[in-house]
Amino acid sequence: MAVTVRYALPILNGRVAPLPTSAETLLLVDRENGGCLTDQVPLEDPTIVDILALLRECGADVFVCCGIDRSARGDIAAAGIEVMENVACSAAEAIAAIGDERLQSGFGLYQDALMSRGSGAGSGTQAATARHAAECLVFGGQSCPGADHCPLGEAAVAEEGEWAHTMLEASLDVVLERERQLCRLSEVVYFCLEMKYRTLGIAFCSDLEEPARIAATVLKRFFTVVGVCCKTGTGHPQKSPRPCNPLGQARVLNLARCDLVILIGLCVGADCVLTKACKAPVTTLFVKDRVLANNPIGAVYSNRYLKETLRARPSA
Repeated sequence: MAVTVRYALPILNGRVAPLPTSAETLLLVDRENGGCLTDQVPLEDPTIVDILALLRECGADVFVCCGIDRSARGDIAAAGIEVMENVACSAAEAIAAIGDERLQSGFGLYQDALMSRGSGAGSGTQAATARHAAECLVFGGQSCPGADHCPLGEAAVAEEGEWAHTMLEASLDVVLERERQLCRLSEVVYFCLEMKYRTLGIAFCSDLEEPARIAATVLKRFFTVVGVCCKTGTGHPQKSPRPCNPLGQARVLNLARCDLVILIGLCVGADCVLTKACKAPVTTLFVKDRVLANNPIGAVYSNRYLKETLRARPSA
């Protein structure tokens, strides 16, 4: 007697949606004797409650998703529906994998990329390391199962120099406080004091000049502070728009012999250039996000901005 297993997949732009609630359709895939029959149910800004009700109504056996929070996962599992998570692929790839019984949690995150890359290097150790790196994104939201015996961590420790040990020790002194009382700005101060730094550089975006000035007044109580705007050396102040000059910023900070460079609001790309060009170590204090009130982490919890990001296209 043939047994049919029904899979339900939230789909956005032809791929498994990053969050179930960001999906535009729910793809139903029935696997029977190696073959697949599909159907789609339209969704309109669904909640997890809506999705769970639909899964029950459709008689789903397995819910396939990418990211999902613990509460939603628990509710779906409590309804007797298996949750297969961290799946990142197109709908067509998922259907093919269901037909071949290859679909599993983590599908698409690493099988075609990291695992083959590790195997192609001709080293069993490299392949195992690649698999372990991928599993860091597939452990289901629980504590890392390989924390005590992580091949990545062991390799990193072996390659560290004395400078890294010193810096990490200072970092631990700050982050292992018994009660969380230090904001990010305070952590920077305590870390720099632990490291016995004297001169700090601030590379800031002109859009965040006010918070950069306030941060500088705090830091000047403890250190010599050298600030440099992203528009440095780019021409007349009234000319608009003026390009950013991260190389110029790095040049100024290198000449000042800064012990540490602090980034405040530099654009994506400009921060990469400056970080590469700076001789001193670099840390980020504030990140600029013009849409999300300088809180970019909000995008991964927003259906609207996830959809917007997934619709992005490269410029011509």
